[in-house]
Amino acid sequence: MMGYSVMAYRKDQVKNFEPTWRMFERVDLKNRVTLLNDMREVFGIALRTLGYNVNSRDEAEIKEAAQLILKWKPIVAKFENEQYKNGLASGEYIMVHGYACDMLQIQDESEKNRKNIGIVIPQEGATFAVEVLVIPTGAKNPDLAYEFINFLHDPEIAAQNAQWILAVAPNTASYAFLEKDFFENQVLFPPPELKAKCQLLEDVGEAIAIYSRYWDMVKTRDAID
Repeated sequence: MMGYSVMAYRKDQVKNFEPTWRMFERVDLKNRVTLLNDMREVFGIALRTLGYNVNSRDEAEIKEAAQLILKWKPIVAKFENEQYKNGLASGEYIMVHGYACDMLQIQDESEKNRKNIGIVIPQEGATFAVEVLVIPTGAKNPDLAYEFINFLHDPEIAAQNAQWILAVAPNTASYAFLEKDFFENQVLFPPPELKAKCQLLEDVGEAIAIYSRYWDMVKTRDAID
């Protein structure tokens, strides 16, 4: 399955919302917003905000992204990957950076959530990732594992799973089995001009050390010279 990083917000509490990652600079939202506790995801949206590639290997660009994240940091209640979901539903947090499938599942939990929670891929674009299935090299029954993977990739089964977990199967043959409202959801299937601004997170090789160094600075400092 694949999915985008998104911004979700409380429509009943965030005034003058704009679909931009720059919302994380809004001082009136201080301590009511969260960013993922994921180095590549957070750097990814900062890089997109600056117009750079999410897989940049350029230290100057990565540093500039770190400086932008530090600009957001005083507004952010925490960097975290789990509590933001229920926190948004309860109103503890009123805007979060999260995974599309998580946010869509929370939105779908109740009529109240469907009314009060908005989800967008911001105008600068976002990251996306693809989940994978793997077979350990020491697996005792790899043939059965292949059968199971093939079963999951059957178009009709892939469509059922996509609609259950609210993510997209890259298996395009499954699209014929998707319900119309699912296929029309722009968080799952963004319009072409927005999709073109979204980028797959890729292995950045040795540049990961640069990201790690600046991520440590983001977590421990208030400024980067």
